[in-house]
Amino acid sequence: MNDMTSKSRLANSNPRAASVRLKARSLKRAYGQRRHDFRIGQQPNYVDQERTCLNRILIEPRPLPEIKKEIERLRRSNGAQRAMKSDAAVVTAGIATFGHKAADLFATLSSEEQDAALQELVSQIAKKLGTRIEAMVVHLDETSLHAHFELRAYNDDGVPVSKVATFQVMSELQDMTADVLGQRCPGIERGHKKFHRIEVGADYAETLNRSVKKLHKDLPDEIAARQGDLKKLEEEKRQLDASMTKTQGHLQRLYDKGKLNEKEAKRLKTYEGRLAKKEAEQSEIQRRQLDMMTKLEKARHALKNREAEVQEHEVSAREKMEDAKASLVAIEAVAEELEQGTLQQNDAGKIQMKDASPVLAAPAGIRKRLFRLARRLLWCQERLVRKENRLNRLSAALKGFLKRQDLSDDARAEGEELERGLDDGQAF
Repeated sequence: MNDMTSKSRLANSNPRAASVRLKARSLKRAYGQRRHDFRIGQQPNYVDQERTCLNRILIEPRPLPEIKKEIERLRRSNGAQRAMKSDAAVVTAGIATFGHKAADLFATLSSEEQDAALQELVSQIAKKLGTRIEAMVVHLDETSLHAHFELRAYNDDGVPVSKVATFQVMSELQDMTADVLGQRCPGIERGHKKFHRIEVGADYAETLNRSVKKLHKDLPDEIAARQGDLKKLEEEKRQLDASMTKTQGHLQRLYDKGKLNEKEAKRLKTYEGRLAKKEAEQSEIQRRQLDMMTKLEKARHALKNREAEVQEHEVSAREKMEDAKASLVAIEAVAEELEQGTLQQNDAGKIQMKDASPVLAAPAGIRKRLFRLARRLLWCQERLVRKENRLNRLSAALKGFLKRQDLSDDARAEGEELERGLDDGQAF
């Protein structure tokens, strides 16, 4: 495979990949998340309510107030003095998803095998983060199978999961997802890393979660199908109206005749029966038309909402893409100035750079982490310089010591051995 083909492949998402995402939820948002996950109350239009009965609840949710009390106890055990903020996380909401090829592979497993694989994965995630599982459900009433789960938002030491789940840990969780599910379902792989995909040319928007537009792409098809059905009903009604008009003409001529012979009376009854049947058919067509128009209007409304969601999602994607690009530029700027020695720390502990603008343009979180890392590297560098200077002084002192004439042969031999050791250390 040539470099261009390899880069093109890496720039795209991996259709055989399974992945997990985590997001902190406050008490208020946790209630909303549970209403969605466990299908309580009104649900989005993309949920197929006829398939909701197929969803599988693997772990019943623990009451949120109970979880919050446990978190407060853990925080006190960890030495926290202040009460939890009103918007503090109570649970960490997670979702396990599949690329379209991974979904096809996973679908070959029985429901019991799927549930066992997903439960093992979430159990290992909880263990990795030092917390516990609070709820879990498998959804089968949307476009593709996926699993929602909840973790307690603080680990057993009273530390927020959001602090434990660093960038590195999240990357390790993606490795774990591929390992666990790949063992249960051979063929499932790890997704390409986001920053690697950006580095080889992917648009950051492509590296985000599948967009609402892609996830629910069937809506335009549904609208087109309903419009087609509506046209068929209109044509069916038109033909029925023409037939009814013809039957009514036959009846009217018989009514106008007044006195009918036996054959004509029999024909009258036949026409009346046909007309009654056609009127019933007409009523049924009108009912179906009304029902179809109602469903069509709902689908159009859902599509309009979906387009608004997509637009919002794309705006967010563009913003995140710019943040990602700015982050990469900032990382490169810090690395380059560290190599050149132009990145320094003044007496007040403030980082100074030849050109700090790339770092200042990066998101606040990245900026803080870069400066924190730079301080640690400069501190290590300073310690090395101090040790090297001390080593030089010791070496010079030893050389002077070995020039003394009153040294015994053993002392001189030992000193020369130390000198060779110091020279080796300096060379190193």
